[in-house]
Amino acid sequence: MKSHYKSHLYLLLSALGWGSSIIVLKLLVVETPLNTINFFRFFIAGLFLFLINIREKELFKLNKETFFILNIQSITGVALYYGLETFGLQYISASLCAIIIGTIPLMLLIVELYLKNENFSFLKFSMVIISITGIIFTVLGEQNNVHFYHNYKGYALIFLANISWICYIYYIKNKQVPYSNLKTVAFQMLFASGKLQV
Repeated sequence: MKSHYKSHLYLLLSALGWGSSIIVLKLLVVETPLNTINFFRFFIAGLFLFLINIREKELFKLNKETFFILNIQSITGVALYYGLETFGLQYISASLCAIIIGTIPLMLLIVELYLKNENFSFLKFSMVIISITGIIFTVLGEQNNVHFYHNYKGYALIFLANISWICYIYYIKNKQVPYSNLKTVAFQMLFASGKLQV
């Protein structure tokens, strides 16, 4: 199989896995305490990744600066992001949650343009308007079944999750640790699970 076909296949599988996880979470929040869900998902994932790397001594070398950086990453990119997403799913549908989470690239674009003090090109401006219009129509369409004011907490929580992820993106861009991505994520998951109550 050609490399670009493999890339497309992996992206498709990732998208299916991500979309399925939101549906599963929506089903779980009905019967399971929210912190319990997140504790076990982070702890099991972190432990699995930790065991993969356990033979490498580098994994155990943590100075104060690296420990602090990994903790901030685990808060913004894992505990807060997924915690807010999980709480938000109590109030809105899985499909709406996925759509709002999908606006992260749009929000990141707006933040970057603001921070870099750049002017909107016509293309970027058009993309922003089309995306916002699509979100508004989707949310208004949901009101036929569920009243908006009953779900405003859900929208707010998911948007806060987006903001948390954007903070995470900027933090890891400026504060990196001397580990591979696999080891970094293992620490992030374990640290995040330690911040949650079962």
